[in-house]
Amino acid sequence: MSQKTIINPSYDGLAEWIATLPDRFDHEGEVLNDKRNVIKRWVVDGMPVVVKRFRKPSWPQRVVYTFFRKSKAERAYQYGMELRRRGFDTACSIAYIEHRSGMLIDYCYYLCENDDAPAIEREIKNVAVPNKSLLEDFARYAWQLHQHGILHHDLNRSNVLYRKGDDGHYHFSLIDNNRMTFYPEGTLPPLNECMENLTRFTGDMEIFRTVAVAYCQARQLGDDMVSQLMAVKERHDIRRKKRKAFLKKLKTRH
Repeated sequence: MSQKTIINPSYDGLAEWIATLPDRFDHEGEVLNDKRNVIKRWVVDGMPVVVKRFRKPSWPQRVVYTFFRKSKAERAYQYGMELRRRGFDTACSIAYIEHRSGMLIDYCYYLCENDDAPAIEREIKNVAVPNKSLLEDFARYAWQLHQHGILHHDLNRSNVLYRKGDDGHYHFSLIDNNRMTFYPEGTLPPLNECMENLTRFTGDMEIFRTVAVAYCQARQLGDDMVSQLMAVKERHDIRRKKRKAFLKKLKTRH
């Protein structure tokens, strides 16, 4: 067994603790999430550190991540740093670890500082009246991301954290950053990609309409583009339902 460890130079003081983390991960730390991936929090030298251990990949995926593609942990580390470089908030990347067994990656870990801001989900899920101001500020924020050539491919309500500023507007930070596309700075992604990028935000069509209207206004698109964006959303949701039904049927056969 071996491991590859890359540490942000700003956190070299944590190198010794980071080196032994995989051996201690199962037995220490405060569990924040224990579903598909396991997320835990530690306090190291007075600083809260969040560690995400990605689910062990399948054998073909292990080959791909070892030889052909960056691991999820490496992408989360690098994309987090690139987001901050382009002026957008996300928890500062501390390190990533790729643990190998038989030369192939089995588990990988991403370490970052803790961001304890709540997710947008809290303001729009199971509430009588969704926070319209928050939704409109989010739409303008999404437009800002696109203007800077950034597509976060899991831009859903649980991956966008918020704080209310002294100016009365909401300010946002991103988590779960391992699936992103960065266009060269100054390059606006194609409109169809920007529209598709918004579709994961929520399954509630009325909430999505609020976002769609504010996004099109921020981008100075006509009213007809709101309808087009809603149509993109509807097609996305239909495909998603069909895919989930297919996978469910596949599981029942096995």
